[in-house]
Amino acid sequence: MKNQKKEKAPAFDWIIHFVTDYACQLCGNNDLHFKPNLCNFHTHGMRELYNHPEFQLVLNIDFNIAGYILNKLGLMVKEGRRFKAGEAVSGIGICDLTLFEATDNSKPVLRVILPDPSYRLPDDENCEHPYNLQYLSTEDLML
Repeated sequence: MKNQKKEKAPAFDWIIHFVTDYACQLCGNNDLHFKPNLCNFHTHGMRELYNHPEFQLVLNIDFNIAGYILNKLGLMVKEGRRFKAGEAVSGIGICDLTLFEATDNSKPVLRVILPDPSYRLPDDENCEHPYNLQYLSTEDLML
């Protein structure tokens, strides 16, 4: 058997919180109740480590998929990429992601906007629910 070199997994210097209908101790949010199919996945560490806005994703999708998207963006920042609102990002999934300027706890974040199954964004009047809610303020995601 040949010596096989194991590929190292990337090191993550940040964390991802998945906040839905409970408290986030790091953010200071308590007693949260989100509208159906919405939540608040967000990073902690981009600002402090890389002087870059945190990332946020508000669709209540599979945790592994959301984590993959946010970690992939984080790794791109760690490698020196700088993102801005309005930018389309390719190479993470089967379709481009769009970044939207939002705030979370009065701090600017770059919200990851996912297109609906027909690849429509929330500014398209035919965008499907709940994808059409992604431009809501963080406060308006909740009941």
